[in-house]
Amino acid sequence: MSLIHITSAEQFKNEIVNHPGLVVLDFRAEWCGPCRMIGPVMEELANENAAKGVKVAKVNVDENPELA
Repeated sequence: MSLIHITSAEQFKNEIVNHPGLVVLDFRAEWCGPCRMIGPVMEELANENAAKGVKVAKVNVDENPELA
């Protein structure tokens, strides 16, 4: 399991709300410098913890303001 890009309220519900385990969720924006800097760390977290059932996802707040 790699980093998941949440793009809709339905996907948010299915992937995040209904997930029985731990979730790490990054609300980000393309114009945000710190958000871009943490991107590789989030990808690494996703790859290292996939076998443990940890779900790592990100939401672009400019494209999905209703989720933020």
